[in-house]
Amino acid sequence: HRLQGPLVFIGDIHGRFEGITRLWKNVKSRVGEKAFERLNIVFLGDYCDRGPDTKEVVEWLTKLPERYPQQKQFFLCGNHDMALSAFLGLHPFAGHDLSSTAQNYTPKTFELKEKEKLYDGSGASTMHLQGLRWASSSVANTVMSPYDSEATFTAYGATYGDRKGLLGSMPQHHKQFFSKLDWVVELQTPLGNIIAV
Repeated sequence: HRLQGPLVFIGDIHGRFEGITRLWKNVKSRVGEKAFERLNIVFLGDYCDRGPDTKEVVEWLTKLPERYPQQKQFFLCGNHDMALSAFLGLHPFAGHDLSSTAQNYTPKTFELKEKEKLYDGSGASTMHLQGLRWASSSVANTVMSPYDSEATFTAYGATYGDRKGLLGSMPQHHKQFFSKLDWVVELQTPLGNIIAV
């Protein structure tokens, strides 16, 4: 992609709608109205989890291209987004057996080894390891995702670990958003090439 004009990178929104909208206003104020309308923005991923507003954040992100048609926006896939996509079967490898990614998995720390129980519900037999971890629980069956994904289930009104419920409550255009995230974007700027991953 050949770019002209200001280039902004935004990462780790993590379900915090108030934070991203405040940052958006600050960027607009900083670069000025005219430049803001033609801004180049690379979102570095991690749109979900941790914060309570994943659904609002994704809805807001999906509306940006129509609200700012002269901007160039790029949406990269973060590790949280990849894990959510793996759990829901939205990633580019959907329909393939990815169970081999979990075959030799051993948690690295003693605490995880003693506590983490990988998701074993619907779709688990062919799921990528990170999808299994995204909805994992503790050995005592309490919520304990290393991704803090409980907030995403709650934002969509689904019970933690309920894959079918989350798929059913997530709007189709949100599923499409997660399924179409880029892994890498190469940008040609007046300062040289930039590769964002």
